[in-house]
This record gives sequence, C-alpha cells and structure tokens, in this order.
Amino acid sequence: MKAALSALCLWNLCLFPARSVGTPTNTGRVEFTILDQATRKPIPCRVHLKNAGGQPVLADALPKWRDHFVCPGKVQMNLPGGSYSFEIERGPEYLPAAGLFTLFDETNQTMVIELRRVADLASEGWWSGDLHVHRPLKDIELLMQAEDLHVAPVMTWWNNQNQWAKQPLPANLLVKFDRDRFYHVMAGEDEREGGALLYFDLPEPLGVAGTSREYPSPMKFVEQARPQPGVWRYLLTQRMRTPFVDSVQREINATLFVDSIQGESFSMQPHSVY
Repeated sequence: MKAALSALCLWNLCLFPARSVGTPTNTGRVEFTILDQATRKPIPCRVHLKNAGGQPVLADALPKWRDHFVCPGKVQMNLPGGSYSFEIERGPEYLPAAGLFTLFDETNQTMVIELRRVADLASEGWWSGDLHVHRPLKDIELLMQAEDLHVAPVMTWWNNQNQWAKQPLPANLLVKFDRDRFYHVMAGEDEREGGALLYFDLPEPLGVAGTSREYPSPMKFVEQARPQPGVWRYLLTQRMRTPFVDSVQREINATLFVDSIQGESFSMQPHSVY
C-alpha cells in the first residue's frame, strides 16, 4: 500500500509541477519607448497607466507616486493580459499623449509614443522649477527630467523629519546635472501652525524637530535663518490675514496665498525683508 501511494505521489509531481509563490502567470510584456518628436531620441517622462478597471498600474524599480510613475524614456513591464489605457506627459511645454492597447497572454508588444514640444522657455531665459519638493534624493534627477524642471530645492527636513539626523551633511549642497538642471539638498519646511514656512539655501537644517504645534513660535526659526547670507524664506498659507501671517511677512522674502484647499489657484506676493 505504501509503495502504491509513493508511486501515486511521484506521478502527481510529474504531471503537476509546483509553481513558486508569487510567480506571475498568464502575462504578456509591453515595452514603451517615448520619443521627442523633433529629435527622435528617448526622453524622460511621466506615465499614467491604468487597467480595464481604471486602477493605476505602476512600474517596479522606478520612482512612483499614487497613480503614476516616471521613466527615462523606455520601460518594460510584465502585465496580465487585458485592456489598458495610458497618458504620458512631460511638463507643460510638451503636448501629452494618450492611447489604448490590448495585451494578450504570453505575447510581447511594443509601443512607440512621440511627444511634441510646443514651447521652449529655457531658450528664452525662463527656467521651470518646483519650490515644494518632498521626494527621495535618489529619485530627484529622473523626476526633474521627467517633469522638465530646471530648478528644485528638495525638502530634506521638515517638522519632526530630518534626513540628516543620522548621517553627515553632504559636501556639495547644490547639484548640477544634465547640463542646465540644478537641485539644492538642504531646503526645509516649518509646517506647524498658521502656514508653511519654506527655507532655501541654508547650510544646515534648523532645529524644528521636537517642537510642538504651537511652541516655540515659527518666528524663532525665522530669526535663526535671517543672519545667514543668501537664505530665501517663503510662506505658503491659505489664510489671507492672521496675526501670524502679518508678523511673518515682515521677515520673509515672499508669500504664496493659496485660494483653494486643493491649491488650484494662487497668487504670489514678493516683498522686502526689513
């Protein structure tokens, strides 16, 4: 009887070999190549890819956020068979591209997408930038290229977060890459009460970590930053007039008033530092 069972088990193993846990089945492979229409060269970009149910599909090992990822101009993905939609963009100076495709099991599909540039403001002396960046430093260069940004101070410390608490400060705080793109690694933010105070071009973080929502006053850190040459202090707030906003505006370089909770519209008010 034992011999018969052993033989039966061996027969089952031969006919139904075990599959490793997590191994995808019934998948195909799609390769995206995104080209600049004028140069015919691959360009970094942002990709919004969704399955038939409208759910975001993200690429492994590439920077991602919620419903999209960025790629250097080429990306291969193993996906379950089915219908997909995509939107690809590269900042406001390129027209976005959108489309649909169906991927069949165990097949390879190649998608070549062209993006057309409609403006080149850098050639006219205007440089695109984002002044409020909370992303890992290791991803910044690809993220900036994908969004076609030339300037980006990166928030590496804010409130109780301080990336430099357990590692030495870098020797070079301002990084240049890709010929004319720059990011600074020591931007910070005091985002507690009354608005968000952003600090740029500091040589090291301010001691915001460990503070409470109300104490000490944000003005303490404004005063600490004030003597340092080249520092830019910037207030982001949804509240047009409060005692906090009125007092801080006398000590900073600019205020950004956000008129809606999603930040759909805003106005900038630069002013002198007294």
